[in-house]
Amino acid sequence: MSRSAPTKPRLSREAVLDEAMAVLDERGLDGLTMRNLGDRLQVVPMALYRHVRNKDDLLDGVLDRAVSLVPLPAPDLDWRDGLAALARSVRATMLEHPAVVAPVVQRPSLGPSAIALGEYGFSVMRGAGFSDTDSERGLNVVLTYTLGFVALEVPRHHAGPGTDIADLDVAYDGLPIELYPHTAAVRPSAAGFVSEEQFDFGLECILDGIGQLPHGRRRRARATKRA
Repeated sequence: MSRSAPTKPRLSREAVLDEAMAVLDERGLDGLTMRNLGDRLQVVPMALYRHVRNKDDLLDGVLDRAVSLVPLPAPDLDWRDGLAALARSVRATMLEHPAVVAPVVQRPSLGPSAIALGEYGFSVMRGAGFSDTDSERGLNVVLTYTLGFVALEVPRHHAGPGTDIADLDVAYDGLPIELYPHTAAVRPSAAGFVSEEQFDFGLECILDGIGQLPHGRRRRARATKRA
């Protein structure tokens, strides 16, 4: 009695994007080619074009798939806690999928998942009384700070074997104090430049600034009156 060969799962856009995300994680952006993806799915590259129009469409789909991995914070958080949690979720997800960082920074992601992420940010800000303009700009500055920080962070965390960022601190050894008195006193840390502590410090500074917008000033004035 002969056995029939196992049938391959039916190819779909979702399956193509899932495998493309895996290729991106394993091989990086340069390794995400139609040939590599076809080999992984055990189909000829032309079969992929039934599900993605071209390489740009594939990349847009992968980016939205990456954004979909960002856990959205609880909807009942206040604007400050909500934006802080969102920024930390974006950073953590990008660090888990470092190959995604470059295309996310280089091209806008306007898929459903990106729109849902924006919807969350707008909801906590508008719900707190910020204007539509300040809601947009406030969310934008939090996201651009987060993505820019991660764009610096990823290559430093993946600098390759034999590279230790902390070794760069020796540049401050024997620094002429008469020429650089403040630098010698502070003795900055190369590793601290993109540390989690630095990210949190910058994020808090940004949120403090957003709190100075008219909504934030009115809120503090009401609290002062009640006191």
